[in-house]
Amino acid sequence: IINSVPPLRAAADVDDQELLDVVDSCARRIANLCDDMLTLARSRNLPRSPWSLSRSIERAIADLTGNFPTVAVTVDLPDEVTLLSQGGGLDQVLFNLLDNAMRACAPEGKISIEARLQDEEVEILIADDGEGIAPEVLGKIFDPFFTTRPPGEGTGLGLTICRDIPGRHSGHLALVSDLGGGTTAHIRLRVPTLT
Repeated sequence: IINSVPPLRAAADVDDQELLDVVDSCARRIANLCDDMLTLARSRNLPRSPWSLSRSIERAIADLTGNFPTVAVTVDLPDEVTLLSQGGGLDQVLFNLLDNAMRACAPEGKISIEARLQDEEVEILIADDGEGIAPEVLGKIFDPFFTTRPPGEGTGLGLTICRDIPGRHSGHLALVSDLGGGTTAHIRLRVPTLT
């Protein structure tokens, strides 16, 4: 459906353009929901391959800054950290968390991304200076299909996926938030010995 909209636009009159906008928007929401469902249902036994923390963060920032050009992002990472990732799982976690942080502090907020190596683990912190999350919402934030976004703007699976993927990598995710004081995502992952 998504690929059919541009040719239809070229042939449509002005009155039909708004209808095609609705078709395009709905098709994209359905595609996003299907992608989220597939990510959630993927096998936990996917092969693992080397994954670069810094490259993943660079890609996520590059992919998102076009939508949030006035959000300032600072990055403080140790020298290259390489983990083993199943598919694009860890990329998806960083993308989803950074997307949520940018939405929370837009239009002119600040985000800091830092990582610390501790023993055989890396702790990744993504902090925003947005409004924070109310305690009654924070308790439901990882529930499947729970969203605080307006209808049609979120599937409610992003944070569910973000919680599950670190667990598949011998790690975990926690969110700490103060209403009025921003939110920080804490991701802990084991750093394997690569040979």
